[in-house]
Amino acid sequence: MKKIFKFLTIALMALLASGCGDNSAKNLSMTDLKVGIATNYKPFDYKIDSKLTGFDVDLVEEIAKKNGIKI
Repeated sequence: MKKIFKFLTIALMALLASGCGDNSAKNLSMTDLKVGIATNYKPFDYKIDSKLTGFDVDLVEEIAKKNGIKI
């Protein structure tokens, strides 16, 4: 029983360690972002004269502006 527990512990540690890595290069190269929303949920997402507006739209635009991302 101790051998099985030891093996499972080592396997779990190896699995967790394989997920660790440096993702900063991927994040820095991201300049375009596609966002999908449903435009029928006022006040969060809706259209006025074919222009998207609402809380979610404003929030995504502000986050993109602060991070230099094009939507």
